[in-house]
Amino acid sequence: MLNALLNASGSLLGQVLALSAAASAAALIILLLRIPLKNRLHPRWMYVLWGLLLLRLMLPWTPESSFSVYNWLPGGAALSGQSAKEADMSRLTAEEAGEVPNFSPTAGGTFLQKAGTEEAYGGAAAASQAGGGPAGFAESPESAAEDRKPSVSASESPVGERMPDTKAANKDLIVDRLNGEGAAVPEIQVSPLLKGLSVLWLFGIAAVLAAGIGAHMRFTRRLRRDSAAPPLRAELLLRSCLREMRLRRPVALVVTRQVGMPTLLGAVRPRLLLPPEVLTELDESGLRHVLLHELAHVKRFDIAVNMLAAVLTALHWFNPLLIYAFRRMREDQEVACDAMAIGRLEPEERTAYGHTILKLLESSARQVRLPGAAGLSGGRSEIRRRLTMIKKTQARSFRNTVLGAAALLLLGGCTLTGAKSPTEPAETAQQAERTSVSAGVQTTRQGEASRTADGGGAETLLTEENSLRVTSRETSEGAPLYLIYVEIVNGDNGPGRSYLWRAAVDSDRPARADWADVNGDGVKEIVIRLDAGSEASMRLSEIHVLDPYTMEELQVADYLDFEHNRYPADPIRAYGGKVYVNAGLNDRYIARVYDDKGEDWDDILHYWGVARYELVNDRIVAHAYGRGSASETPVELTVTYGTDLKPAASSLYPSGEYAPPFSQKEVRQFMDDWKKTAGWNMTESKGLYRFAPAEDSSPRSGEAAGYAVNPDTGTVFDPVSGAPLHTMVRIGGAEQNTNLSGLQGREYEKRAEQLLQPILTAARLKKNGENWIAGFEGDGYVRANVLRAGEPMTLKADLFTGMWEWIVPQEKQ
Repeated sequence: MLNALLNASGSLLGQVLALSAAASAAALIILLLRIPLKNRLHPRWMYVLWGLLLLRLMLPWTPESSFSVYNWLPGGAALSGQSAKEADMSRLTAEEAGEVPNFSPTAGGTFLQKAGTEEAYGGAAAASQAGGGPAGFAESPESAAEDRKPSVSASESPVGERMPDTKAANKDLIVDRLNGEGAAVPEIQVSPLLKGLSVLWLFGIAAVLAAGIGAHMRFTRRLRRDSAAPPLRAELLLRSCLREMRLRRPVALVVTRQVGMPTLLGAVRPRLLLPPEVLTELDESGLRHVLLHELAHVKRFDIAVNMLAAVLTALHWFNPLLIYAFRRMREDQEVACDAMAIGRLEPEERTAYGHTILKLLESSARQVRLPGAAGLSGGRSEIRRRLTMIKKTQARSFRNTVLGAAALLLLGGCTLTGAKSPTEPAETAQQAERTSVSAGVQTTRQGEASRTADGGGAETLLTEENSLRVTSRETSEGAPLYLIYVEIVNGDNGPGRSYLWRAAVDSDRPARADWADVNGDGVKEIVIRLDAGSEASMRLSEIHVLDPYTMEELQVADYLDFEHNRYPADPIRAYGGKVYVNAGLNDRYIARVYDDKGEDWDDILHYWGVARYELVNDRIVAHAYGRGSASETPVELTVTYGTDLKPAASSLYPSGEYAPPFSQKEVRQFMDDWKKTAGWNMTESKGLYRFAPAEDSSPRSGEAAGYAVNPDTGTVFDPVSGAPLHTMVRIGGAEQNTNLSGLQGREYEKRAEQLLQPILTAARLKKNGENWIAGFEGDGYVRANVLRAGEPMTLKADLFTGMWEWIVPQEKQ
């Protein structure tokens, strides 16, 4: 096995050496032509010539031609690749024969055991016995079907399919390769020296690739830690330049100190990296020059070209001429981008463009040298050439086009063809048919491999709305992460990207896809809200914000990552057959009481995750529930995010079937149902809603002259006295949501004391005196005097929701 691997690697190295030698000849010709032509030929054509070198390195076989440059070189046939006969025989020997010498290939890509020439091909004798006629002819459909059956048993053939009749030339091919009846194909032997060199060559490839990939990963890691959004003027200028360059591909603009020169990173999703100094030292005109130059790299797909050159360099790391040639190619790449950028400028702007490039090139700023990057680069020796080109760049002319096309065709004809070798016409036709058989084998195998690799879980449409389509695919059975694909739908195939996110398919909680300017940059981002499945029997949600130009995900901070949050100690306790909860956040508390039914309650409330997200005025709002037991979630935490995508404000509310805060529409609906206020005037003042009869009507007998509603608690109160009358909430628990509008005097006070008692028990407070209810706050809250550890304190509380907070005396503020 090891010897077979060494033979294979040695054989591959032999082919690579032949390609390297042939490409070296092509590189030398281009380098020599570059001397007289680089200041005469348009930079675009000068750069295109390097494409011939890339093609030469990727073509293991080229057609023969009497015009090939390899006709003039010693061993030209070997340098230009194998002949058709050698290539065909090598493919058949390596792919079909291999370790199964008694198998011959069929046109369909299967194998048939050779038990003799007549048996393998269904010769005349076999055909006569089966159908009574000469080989290749049938008297009836039945005989034709019989003739297509394999001439060997299923136990002898691994496929059970007969090889179709072929010409005598194909028959001779197998006979020649077997060296006689049933003889084994001789194994290809590689010299021990080539075997040893192949091991060294493979180690060199691994080292070069590891160094390049490692450098790229380290750079991207540093870039993630040190990157910032560009100023608005730079973003707007980039969009203008994208239109000038007629580019539809999105390009992200990133400000980072990890680069000293403007640099383009990424072939698929390009990012333009700018050092902060470029934004401060260059005016708008200079910044436009830089952006046009970098976008020229995008338009010419230079990053992909550079990555291909990097892979070829790794394969041919032993060839210094190719390494030097690729460096010169990068120089011509930069000059070609200069020419493309200048083509978008007015003639009087070219000198200013040259000054901008000169200023950047003459700075001692470090350059990023990565295979997946391109930017303003070049040695000092190239500065003169680039400035000369900038000054004398001419518009595309017919003469220049003819000169460039002629140079391309001439050089291509010389370097992309092989040395001519004399062959007989009959043999040429025979080899062509042999190549056809081998190609059929290879094509079928590739097709089967492609179908095998195309497997995977079924794709599920999560949502399609607002010109956005979101689909999911399982990564593995039962895995929590799904492969989510988000695509912008704009009539044709828009940009899209795949992500690994938590997701679940629930028709009651469908995914949502919206556009909203959640970070306040003036551009609407893509906002995806997904059902993330269950945790601790709670349905959770996730939110993802995407940049619409790059499809990069923006970081949304955790909903509990807000500052100055303070929770009370020991918020849950059982007492007197009840369970009391005193939840709090930032000096605002909620007291809840439940019947003790023997259920296990925790000592604190647990927030397992966000139950739902919503968008309110382009701001993200998260709702999470604090769980105290397996069935009870006493409070709801509402977190509003700022434009930095971090929590900016947080509030705590009681949870329930119908809980605060309430919208204006909900307040209006409740009052219309309760007090028939449909014809009343509704006004808002200081966050409170007030209802008053219309001027042409008067209140009915026994009815108040008006009402006020606090939407933050849902409490309806008397606008004159401030006394709570009723509540909108339906939150369950052991507390009773009571209508106090018909109570007066001491009866009202006793009922108010009963509703306040759970707050005192939950917070471990005591009444301070007999008349401890001290009055009303004017917003639906009741003022109460209490004792906390013997110290007199005053609080204000909502009778119906258990929401309360301390009133700080004026002298303590």
